[in-house]
Amino acid sequence: MRDKAGERQSGQRGDDGTPTALGTLLRAREVAQILDVKHKRVYALVGDIAVRYGPRTLRWRPADLHNWIEARRGRETT
Repeated sequence: MRDKAGERQSGQRGDDGTPTALGTLLRAREVAQILDVKHKRVYALVGDIAVRYGPRTLRWRPADLHNWIEARRGRETT
């Protein structure tokens, strides 16, 4: 969905960079920006937590992505 200026609304972010609506589904390029990786790498990293949106289309729930990131933070060694 696009707003009057032609911008996609699904990727809107709050002031802290988090998605503004938890019902929003993110595209691979948006997930790539969050993870700071190339969009093709997203499928290998988090493809297993994606929602199948169509026969060849995956989307990610912001909450699932957040949980995935938090789970890995606990594994970090200092």
